[in-house]
Amino acid sequence: MGDMILQAQAKLNLTLNILGKRTDGYHDIESVVQSIDLFDRIYLKTGLPVPVRRGNEEINIKVTCNDTSIPMGRGNLAVDAACALAEFAGLRASVEINIEKGIPVAAGLGGGSADAAAVLVGLNQLWRLNLSPSELMVVGERLGADIPFCVKGGTGIIRGKGEIVESLPTPCDLWFVVVILQDRISTAQAYAAFDRLAETTGVYDAALNVADVTSRMVQSIRAGKVENIAGCLTNALEQAALSIVPSIAGVKHILLAQGAAGVGMSGSGPTVFAIADSRAKAEAIRAALTWASCGGRPKGTSSGGASVSRVIKEVFVCQAISWGVAYR
Repeated sequence: MGDMILQAQAKLNLTLNILGKRTDGYHDIESVVQSIDLFDRIYLKTGLPVPVRRGNEEINIKVTCNDTSIPMGRGNLAVDAACALAEFAGLRASVEINIEKGIPVAAGLGGGSADAAAVLVGLNQLWRLNLSPSELMVVGERLGADIPFCVKGGTGIIRGKGEIVESLPTPCDLWFVVVILQDRISTAQAYAAFDRLAETTGVYDAALNVADVTSRMVQSIRAGKVENIAGCLTNALEQAALSIVPSIAGVKHILLAQGAAGVGMSGSGPTVFAIADSRAKAEAIRAALTWASCGGRPKGTSSGGASVSRVIKEVFVCQAISWGVAYR
C-alpha cells in the first residue's frame, strides 16, 4: 500500500516529581518534558489493510534494526504499537519496520516510546485511519507512559502515569549538552530503587512541592529565560539512579566546571544533560569533554581523560524542538 520514513525524537525531563505508586504498578508523576533534535529513523512499509475482528492476532510484522540489543518481536514498543493500532482499528496488514537507532538505549531519553509514537503516526496515515493525535495517544498510553507525549512532542507537562499531556511553548534557542554514560539503567530498575528508598526514608512525604516545581519551570519556559530554566531542573529519581550508577554525580560536576548554566538527569537516567546559553557554549562544553576522553584533564576536576572515558560513552549537542514525530 505504501511506505514512509519518519524521525522519532528523543525527550529530556526538565523536571520529574513522583507523587506515589498506583494500583496498576505505574507511578503518578508530574514532569515538564522537552523534545530534542536527537532521533531514531523509522522506515515503514505496509500492505493493504483488511478488516478483521481480532486484528492484533493476525497482523504480520517484520522488524530490522541496526542495534542487535533491540528485541525484534513483542517487547519492542514499535511492534507493540503496530499491533495495538491494528487491534484498535479492527484490521490486519503486513508491516515492515526498520529502526535506525540514533537515540541511545536505556538512557532515560524515551527512545523506545519515540519509536512507538512514530509507528502510530505513520501507520495512521498509511492505513488512512484519520485518527486524531488524541486518539493515537489513547492507543499509546496502553503500551508505555512516555508514548502519549512522544506522539505530540514539543514542550509540555505530563501527569498521571504520563497519559495527560499539556502543551507549552517551546523556548527559542535552548541548547543542551547530552552526556550518555557507559552504564545503563532500565526504567523498572530506577523505579524499584526509588520505591526501596521511599520505604526507608519516606521520600514521598519529603518530596518537593509539586506545584512550585512545575510552576517555576513553566514560568521560566514561558519567559524564555535560559538561566531560569537551568535553575529549575529537578528529578526525583536521581537519588535512586545514583544508587545504581554513582558516576552520575561526577559527570554533573564536570559539566558545571565547564560553565554549564545548569545540569540535570533525564527520566530514569543515567543520561546527564547540561543547559547552555548558546550553541557556541554547548559546542565548547562538548569539545572539553571530548578532549578529556582523549587524555586531557577537564577544567575544575582532578580526574584525567582515562577515568572520564571509562564513564562517558557519547556526548551530543542538541536543541529544543517543537515536535515529536517528523516525516522525512
